[in-house]
Amino acid sequence: MNVDIISGFLGAGKTTLLNKIIPALSDDIKAKAVLIENEFGEAGIDGDLISGGLPVRELYAGCVCCTLKAKLQQTLKNIAEEFNDAYVLIEPSGVGQLSDVIAACELAKNFKVRHRVVVVDASSYFDYCEGFGDFYMDQVEHASLIVFSHIKDLSEIQREKLFDAIRAVNNKAYLYSKDWFNSESAGLELAALLDSLDYENLNLNLEHEHNHQDEDEQILDSLSVFNIKEFASVDEVKNLLSKFKDFKIFRAKGLIKICGKIFKFDFTPYHSSLEEFNNSNLEPRAVIIGKDLNAELRNLFI
Repeated sequence: MNVDIISGFLGAGKTTLLNKIIPALSDDIKAKAVLIENEFGEAGIDGDLISGGLPVRELYAGCVCCTLKAKLQQTLKNIAEEFNDAYVLIEPSGVGQLSDVIAACELAKNFKVRHRVVVVDASSYFDYCEGFGDFYMDQVEHASLIVFSHIKDLSEIQREKLFDAIRAVNNKAYLYSKDWFNSESAGLELAALLDSLDYENLNLNLEHEHNHQDEDEQILDSLSVFNIKEFASVDEVKNLLSKFKDFKIFRAKGLIKICGKIFKFDFTPYHSSLEEFNNSNLEPRAVIIGKDLNAELRNLFI
C-alpha cells in the first residue's frame, strides 16, 4: 500500500497543496484514500480545512516523527485492516523531520513510501535555513519532489539563486516552480505529476541522526486556544493578527467567529490571510507555534 507524504515547514502551504490535489484525484483512488493529519499543538485545525471528502485520522499534541511515532504506526495498521488496498496521504507537523517520518512509515507492515513531497516557501527559504539550520534542511534533503509556494514574489534572479541553493542540498529532487497557488488547473497537473514521476532510482540518503525530540521540541512552544470570543469585525481580527509580530511566532492558524460567521486565519512572519469559511458550525479554536509564548498572547483571543 502506498504512502505519499506532504511535508513542509510551518506555514509553507501543505494544506493548501492538499486542497489542490485531493479534488483532482481519480474516483478509484479517492475510494481507497485516507488522510492522516498531524498537529504539533493540542488543537486539531487542518482536518476541518481539507476539502475532497476523504476520511481523516488526526494525530495531535506532538509529531509523528518522534513522540507520536507509535500512534502513527498503529493508525497505519488500523487503516490496513479497514481497507484492502489503501492509499494514504500524510501531512506531518511543520516541525517534523521528514527523514524520521519516512522511517516511521517504513516500519509499518505492508506500507511503502512512494512520494516525499516538500512545500518550500520561496520567500522565507534563506531566513529559515539560517535560523533553523539542519532541522529545517532535513526536509529539503529528503524530498523527492519540491513544490514552491509564493514563488511569484521572487524576481528571476532571486529564483535562480533559490534553485541553485536547493540543488546544492538535493540535486535529485524534482522541482515544481509554477504558481499553483493561483491556478485552477494546478490540482489536475500536480495529481498527474505524482502519478507519472518515477522515484525508484533517486537513491536519496535517508540516514539521519535525530535531534528534534532532544533539542528543537524544547525550543519551539505550542499554544492552543479554545473558547475564543466572537469578534465584532474583520478589522478587529486584522488588528489582532498585526499584534502577532510583537511575539516570536513562526506559525499561527485557526478558526474564529466574526459576526456569526466562521473565518479561518493563517499567519507566518512573511504572510497572513483571513477568509470566510463555508462551515459555520465549527468550534472556534487556534494553535500557535513559536518561542516564549505566554498568557498575554492567549488573552488576545478571549
